[in-house]
Amino acid sequence: MDDIVDNKDKFFLKEEDALRIFRSIRWADGVYCPKCKSFNIYNRGIQGNSNKYSCNECENNFSDFTNTPFEYNKIPLAKIIYIIANMRSKSINKLAIELELHRNTVSRHHKRIREFFHKKHRNSSFDGETEKD
Repeated sequence: MDDIVDNKDKFFLKEEDALRIFRSIRWADGVYCPKCKSFNIYNRGIQGNSNKYSCNECENNFSDFTNTPFEYNKIPLAKIIYIIANMRSKSINKLAIELELHRNTVSRHHKRIREFFHKKHRNSSFDGETEKD
């Protein structure tokens, strides 16, 4: 095994930093209900790695990860971000070794992320010509 695994702290985000960055992007305009878009929410606190919220308007319960490709993940967000950052340049096997995860786990997350971004891309409207390889 190469020395990348031994030096993983040099290229992995710390989990706290990954969560802080994710929340700052996800809630850039403030926390709002993904169902009714209301900003009238109640923060129920952190459970696991995620803040849990309730909407005071529609009574919907949601978390930081609701309606994102990170919803229902059991591996740390920092590792998922590493997969995203390297999914075009490294094989699933290489990522699995570096992250010390089973190949099937990395493959499942790789597929989920691709499908999420493909869905977002497909539903977007574009002006002008587009090309596909």
